[in-house]
Formats: sequence, structure tokens, C-alpha cells
Amino acid sequence: MRRYLTGLLAALLLLCTTAGAVDGAGKAEPLALSASSVADGAANVAADTSIRLDFTKNVVNLQVKDNNMTCFSVTDSGGNQVPIVVSMGDDQVDREVRNTIYVSPVTAWPAGETLTLTISGNLTAKNGSTMGTAHTLRFTVAGAVATPAPSATVTATPKPAATPKPTAKPEPTPAPTSVPTPVPAESEPLPSETPAIQSTPAVVETETPVPSPTPVPSEPPVQPDADSGIPAAVILAVVLIAAAAAAVLLVLRSRGGRK
Repeated sequence: MRRYLTGLLAALLLLCTTAGAVDGAGKAEPLALSASSVADGAANVAADTSIRLDFTKNVVNLQVKDNNMTCFSVTDSGGNQVPIVVSMGDDQVDREVRNTIYVSPVTAWPAGETLTLTISGNLTAKNGSTMGTAHTLRFTVAGAVATPAPSATVTATPKPAATPKPTAKPEPTPAPTSVPTPVPAESEPLPSETPAIQSTPAVVETETPVPSPTPVPSEPPVQPDADSGIPAAVILAVVLIAAAAAAVLLVLRSRGGRK
């Protein structure tokens, strides 16, 4: 009886250990890549190939899906990133897709290129186990490598310098014609007009007393000479006129000196 119980306990323990290693129910086995539709080192891979990757545990569950979408990358021989699409199924709808992930090109794999698919060590299973280290898979795409066309060098032919056109000299502006202003003819003074007397600045002079006229001594009446025939009255008149003329001349001279 004891042997029977001991054997039963051993069988149960073995079943529990085996169950813990199946389908990510435990962490007894690390997460790993179990299969790939494109083998490492494959050649002539079609440019539109979608690579199927199968893992040992559930890697599509909602708990790890967002993290695992970022754990895949593809680079060309020059180290440049190649755009890819990572797709997963829904393990709640179909349990058969829980361990499978697909990697596809956005348009097409570059022809003739050797590409490297890298799976990050951060890829995580539903039970929390990870790959731990990165895994790479290399393959060569069918076709010839596209050779970039040499860029055409365009040599610009220098254009001949434009000959400057002679600048037209501005025409001289004609000087304004001066219209002679008619000079009014000088009007001759009419005989009846008296020319204006120009005033001469007054000269201040010391007034010279006018000498009083020397009285002409009266001569005794000349008796008419019977022989000469000139009356005495005529002679006297001439003398008086001469004396009066001398007096007038003195007066005029004195007035002219005052002016």
C-alpha cells in the first residue's frame, strides 16, 4: 500500500513539473524562437515575403502585445533601417496564434540587399519570461541591387556680359527767352512845363553884410552947352540909371551869396 501511494505522489509531482513547462504556465523554460519561415542565411527571398516567427510561449497576449510590437527591426547592409510592419493574432479568439508573430515590409524588401532581422532580448511572454539576449536572422532578397543613376553634372555656360547701352545725354533745357520790357519813351517836357528845380543842399555861410551903396555925389546940373548940343538933363538921367544899376547888382550878389 505504501509503495502504491509513493508511486502516485511521484507521478503527480512529475505531471506538475511537466505542466509548468508547457505554454508559458510557468517560468521553467526561457522564451525562445522555435521556428522561422525564412531560415538564417537564406537567399533569393522574394521582395514581398512576410516572415513568420514562432516562439515557445504566448507572445501576443494583451498583457505583452504593446511591448513586443517594438522588439523587431530590419536593417540593410549599410545599417539603414528598413520600414517594416509587425502583426499578431488575438489569442482570445484563436489560441493557435498565441506563439506566432509576422514581420513584413511596408512596400517591398530592397532587391539584391542582404538584410538583418533583429529580435530584441526584451521580447516577453505572457508568463513574464523574456528572451534575455537578442536574436538575429540574415537573408538576401532576390534581384539585383538597384544602382543609383549617376547624377548629371550640368555645367553652366557663362552668358556673355551684356554690353551697356550708351546713356543718352539729356537734352539741354532751353533757357527761358527773356522778353524785353519796353522802355517807356522819355517824354520831352512840353514847352509849357517848367523843369523841376533840383534842391541843392544849403550851404551854411556867414552872412556878409551888404555894403551900403556909395552915394553918388550929385553933380551940379550941367548947363547945356550950347556948342555940344546934349542937354544936361539927359546926362543926369544916365548917371542916375548907372547908380541904380550898381545898387541892384550889389543886392543880387548879396542874395546869391546867401543861397
